[in-house]
Amino acid sequence: MLRARTCAMLLNQIHGLKKIVADDGKEVRRLQAELARLRAEPHPDPAKIAQVEAELAAAQQKLSDDQDALTDVQSDYDEHCGGGTAAGGTTEG
Repeated sequence: MLRARTCAMLLNQIHGLKKIVADDGKEVRRLQAELARLRAEPHPDPAKIAQVEAELAAAQQKLSDDQDALTDVQSDYDEHCGGGTAAGGTTEG
């Protein structure tokens, strides 16, 4: 009974983290596009570019951290609950 609850909790964390990782990836791609757009302007604003570069670096770090967290929870699930296809998917963002 405790194992079933633990496995259900881990599975819920996996699903939540997968959504977060997907959202993080969308934000990284949005900022990359914004940065490319700014750099392509006839007179790029160095301050705005620096701001977006900083936002992009932070978003990339968050994506990496959330992917690591997802990998950790998936490993816990595999170890304690038998893993397999129940956790499903991948850690790619």
